[in-house]
Amino acid sequence: MFTIIAVRVLKICNMQAAMLLLVIFLPALDTQLIQFPHFLKVRAGEPVSLICTIHNGSASCFEIVWYFQQHMEPPQRVDTVKRFSIGGGTLAKDCQLNISSTRKTDSGMYFCSKCSYSFSVFGKGTKLIVTDRQDEKPFVVILAPPPEDISNRKNVTLVCLVYDPPSDDISISWNVSGNVMKGQMGTGMISQNGDYTISNLLTIATEVWLSEPSIICTAGTEDKKYERHTETEEPNYNAAMYSFLGIMIAVLLIIIMLLFTYYQKEFQTGK
Repeated sequence: MFTIIAVRVLKICNMQAAMLLLVIFLPALDTQLIQFPHFLKVRAGEPVSLICTIHNGSASCFEIVWYFQQHMEPPQRVDTVKRFSIGGGTLAKDCQLNISSTRKTDSGMYFCSKCSYSFSVFGKGTKLIVTDRQDEKPFVVILAPPPEDISNRKNVTLVCLVYDPPSDDISISWNVSGNVMKGQMGTGMISQNGDYTISNLLTIATEVWLSEPSIICTAGTEDKKYERHTETEEPNYNAAMYSFLGIMIAVLLIIIMLLFTYYQKEFQTGK
């Protein structure tokens, strides 16, 4: 009898403990961190503020930490010293990461996080791009495989690289001899020195590529379009080399003739 009573008391205690844990942790598990904006581009030297809003839960800006990540690099915690500071206050729900004077190397993904010993909550991140270019137009380049890699393939893949795009959702399209194609968007890449590049891949049949069609990659929003054409002909490096060698031989012959004339005059003077 005593054992049965003890078991029932233990079950009741366990249920009360479980309910207490739910009361404590359920609001925290329901916490959401909303970051704004998704993409932000500024010029080097300008100040910037990244926003992280706490939805639900009992967390406050005092408990928020920030992480910084560049492409293929592990996230690193942001040290709030010198140019970096955190705003929002102890009880506030709208938190900020402030950068007083941005540098190109500040380009990357910034994540706000609410961490504790039992769980962690992260925002979806803000992509910050810091540029030092004066030209607002992106630089577009088309890359094609070398001729020796094409002969045994059924298809050819072209890559359109868009360097320093104005926005993260820039529209990229292809025009192959009048046929408009979308291609396949790649992921944006932020290098260690802060350069931001978006790629788009287009696959066409080898016979189409060998027919030397006109190929255009257009990158831009509705009111801005930028085009750069591929060169289907390989530069004639041999002709350039022979031309250079011919010039060098001609210059060498002129020097020899001048020296011959000089020493001939000296020899006649000596007589």
